[in-house]
Amino acid sequence: MRRPEPFDANYYDPRTRVAPSQETGRLADHVSAALLHFEVPVRRILDVGCGLDLWCEGLLRAFPKASYTGLEISEHLARTARSPEKRTQWVVLRSRRE
Repeated sequence: MRRPEPFDANYYDPRTRVAPSQETGRLADHVSAALLHFEVPVRRILDVGCGLDLWCEGLLRAFPKASYTGLEISEHLARTARSPEKRTQWVVLRSRRE
């Protein structure tokens, strides 16, 4: 089985990224607004495949008492995605073969 290529600086290429950061921020604001509207208590946020943690800022702004954990398989992205917030943490997942 061929091993997938790791994420690297090409992840930032506007031609290949999943969504622009502004769009992702608006999506985080939209999800936050829905959760607030329905009065869903948010204490912990788990972002699986967090990438550059583009959801982090918007979610923590909407839920100031929540903690944020980002899970990522790319060590490159986990090193790049570092929020200054003290209530954040990142976990790099490793395969069993590594």
